[in-house]
Amino acid sequence: MDIREYLDQMLEGNLEALKKMPLPPGLDQYVAELVQFGRTEQVLSLLKLAFIFGIQHGAGREAELESPPVSIKA
Repeated sequence: MDIREYLDQMLEGNLEALKKMPLPPGLDQYVAELVQFGRTEQVLSLLKLAFIFGIQHGAGREAELESPPVSIKA
């Protein structure tokens, strides 16, 4: 499966959740302007940031799950 197929599949599988997810005010207009003016590198940089945030969140979550519970000794 190539990246296009993978992303299409992810979008389709998460469509309902994505529809419910609010965007920060003005983000849709900002992205539309980037696309309109052909600023592909800027759009790709935003995707890279989102990817990095996802990786960091996942790594943080994994670390939480692997950490032993903190206990207090009296």
